[in-house]
Amino acid sequence: MKHILLYILLFTGLAGFCQVPGYMGLKFSVNYDAGLMHPIIVGRTGTLPMLYHNVSVDYVVTRSVSIGVKYCFMTYNAPAEVGQFEGSDFNNQDYKGRYTQHTVAFMVKRFFRNRGFIAPVGRYMSFGLYYQYATDRSATTFVNGNNAVYDHSPAPTGFKGTANYGGFILGVGRNFIVANRMIIDFGGNINVPLSYIIGPELSTEKGTVFRDVVLRNLLQVHLGLGVLAF
Repeated sequence: MKHILLYILLFTGLAGFCQVPGYMGLKFSVNYDAGLMHPIIVGRTGTLPMLYHNVSVDYVVTRSVSIGVKYCFMTYNAPAEVGQFEGSDFNNQDYKGRYTQHTVAFMVKRFFRNRGFIAPVGRYMSFGLYYQYATDRSATTFVNGNNAVYDHSPAPTGFKGTANYGGFILGVGRNFIVANRMIIDFGGNINVPLSYIIGPELSTEKGTVFRDVVLRNLLQVHLGLGVLAF
């Protein structure tokens, strides 16, 4: 009888060890977060805040850690950079260009285990690596896009730049669970580029594109909804 009880306890302990904890036993979640940042925060032109659409899936692997994949899309119709019109009869409102970016990231969330919270509930820190592709349509009044020449064209001239680069994400946030299934999430993050590759545009245009892809993606405050699927 003692051996039978011992085997039962051992089996129960192993089974409990193999089961990864999650809120109400639910580990897999699907989330949508709307991110916001106003261009003036990072010294860019534009009157409306930029809107970032984030879709992610997460899976709980321990009581305090989840891993996941996130996709972010943002497009913004903004006036050209002020410096591109310096000394001319035009200003940055004379030409609007479309900036668009696509970002894919691998994310890890570390949840704080205070007050009995387990992933994915409560406050958390997030870490991740991302890859981004961006297209930037802007304008310049300088001939050949080189403002060192101080030779203005008669009207703004449009150009298109592209950029591919990667980096890492640092963020904080908090999740609330409603009705045992719905997730309310809010927080913020910063994106730090590690390297970039920019297409064969001229030097001034390259500089404009680089500043756009870094600054328009630098900071994001988000609020979103999700669901614990299983």
